[in-house]
Amino acid sequence: MAFRKTDGCYYGIEWEYETGSFRVLLRFSAESGPQQKICNLTSCEETFGLHGDVLVTSIGEVIDVAEGGILNQLSFPQND
Repeated sequence: MAFRKTDGCYYGIEWEYETGSFRVLLRFSAESGPQQKICNLTSCEETFGLHGDVLVTSIGEVIDVAEGGILNQLSFPQND
């Protein structure tokens, strides 16, 4: 999970741990209210960066957490 100061919300990844069949980026309001689905993920690992503004995935996607769009595609993993 990560806190994004820009909008005052928490963001986290929901995944089905028994089979690993899905992963979803979710937004949680800091005050209250239901979670909001931002986008589905196709990677197996992710990490938050830039103060919670982006999510970097294990397949190289840099995702805008607020909108769920891909901002950039990193060229990794690289093979020598």
